[in-house]
Amino acid sequence: MPIQKNLKNFYHKIIRFINKNFLIVGNEQVNDEKRVLICYLSPNEFLFKQNEFHSNISDYKSIIKYFLENDFEVHLIKCTVSRVERYVERYKYKMVFGLGPAYYGACQLNPRAAKIVYCTESSPDFSLAQETRRINEFNSTYSNKVDIVRSGKYLNNDMIELSDGLILVGSEHVVKTYHKYDKKKYYGIYPSALFNKDYQLGYKKEYCNRNFLWFGSTGVVHKGLHLAIEAISKRPNYHLYIAGANESEIGVLPKSNNTSYLGRVNVQSKEFCELMDSISGFILPSCSEGCSTAASTCMTHGLIPIISKEAGIDIPTRFSYLDDASPDSIVQQLDIINSLSVHELNTLQSEISAFARCRFRSSDFSVNFSKIMERIFGDL
Repeated sequence: MPIQKNLKNFYHKIIRFINKNFLIVGNEQVNDEKRVLICYLSPNEFLFKQNEFHSNISDYKSIIKYFLENDFEVHLIKCTVSRVERYVERYKYKMVFGLGPAYYGACQLNPRAAKIVYCTESSPDFSLAQETRRINEFNSTYSNKVDIVRSGKYLNNDMIELSDGLILVGSEHVVKTYHKYDKKKYYGIYPSALFNKDYQLGYKKEYCNRNFLWFGSTGVVHKGLHLAIEAISKRPNYHLYIAGANESEIGVLPKSNNTSYLGRVNVQSKEFCELMDSISGFILPSCSEGCSTAASTCMTHGLIPIISKEAGIDIPTRFSYLDDASPDSIVQQLDIINSLSVHELNTLQSEISAFARCRFRSSDFSVNFSKIMERIFGDL
């Protein structure tokens, strides 16, 4: 039997720790109408982690906060749990919220609950088609071979089909990928971005216009790191810093002498601030995203976006998306940035940062999420 712990911590609510995959927050409710199941990040992310590497922790806490402030007993389960009945079979829920195998299983166990799928990526059909094409192109070009690693892991058509409503995270491009579900109720929202409060704009270093960043996570081919490396190899006097990629995936990619692998980078660190002053733009030729929070985090710190529209994020009107996700298309934008002076880069940095901070504030996510839930509950 798992060890249960009673903690008074988050918003002065009782936290009943069941195990690493399942957690109950809030005062125990006898009324099923005031109980919600959230299938998203690991409960450990809620309990112990700060917003140092990914903004989804902040958004996760905002989601939980909404339900707690509306007197719900909140159950949290890691979205990748497959045998969800082990944890929730004895409960009935007003709402099942989230994604992943846990969401699908819990919805089947609670057919009368409101079922709201949290779509943090483009539609399953679009994502699979895009990633399949990207993988095929990679495997036909390089001797190392890779497989699909992202599409279908957290979201599939079955989850959407049984849902009453969809919350779509990302730009209008992302929303359009869900066109086959236009008869279902859907609600758009942008995620928050990370921002280092100690970072000061306007202090770009000399030669930063030659330095660029790829900032991502699992699925480096999906997110186009190999294309960024190919592009930077065409300009030996430029340099590409690689942050966030899994080291196990780096080995299959092409090599270039003008790249540096940084591993995971703490956005709240002094080192991150120094990195931001040393580079001018970030490269993300992804084949499919919801809204890339790596991109939004880079933009809040003023980096020039060199991205595909499939990154799922809006950019200021003076900038343009990559014409295609080819190395030559990337090089064209690198060369434009390289022609800019430090003064021009500082001016652009302020513009980009202001644009991003108006769209990706954690407080805005909380407000917008509350409005969405009010609409959803109003329709029940």
